[in-house]
Amino acid sequence: MEVQLLSGAPAQNMMEDKKLKREFSAGGIVFKPKGKEILWLVLKPAGNEKWRFPKGKINSAESSVAASKREVREETGIEPELLGKIGEEKYFFVENNQKVFKTVIFYLMKYLKQTEIGFNKETEKIAWLPFLKAKKRLAFNKDQDLLEKAKKLLSHGEAAMAKPILEKKKK
Repeated sequence: MEVQLLSGAPAQNMMEDKKLKREFSAGGIVFKPKGKEILWLVLKPAGNEKWRFPKGKINSAESSVAASKREVREETGIEPELLGKIGEEKYFFVENNQKVFKTVIFYLMKYLKQTEIGFNKETEKIAWLPFLKAKKRLAFNKDQDLLEKAKKLLSHGEAAMAKPILEKKKK
């Protein structure tokens, strides 16, 4: 799979010839208390040096909430409790000469337990890190910004207020 950034005249010409493809994904920013400290979960995908949060495509007839929990379980082997929506990333990229506009919705999650099967083959490593180390480890500025927002939500208790809203939507 070839992915390239969009810039310059050749990329512009290619964009005019192809229809825009849309992709929707969901993911989780997971934390766990350890003593007086909060640790944040980041992962290193297999065959990639760019650390990020667990995320993946939303399957047909699947909600973003269900997809985010599934992706966290599959990519990290963690069973999370979903607390609330943090925000979303939107970006363009080119994959196989096709312009793609991707939206990724992220949710704040609390670690509940490790699953019996662990993480899948898409993930090489996971790490639980204090906030500043997690922020530094993340490869993308958008992920770093989402981590900042997650920390603020957690520290202000806003995620706890969002949880009942999410539960009502499920019913």
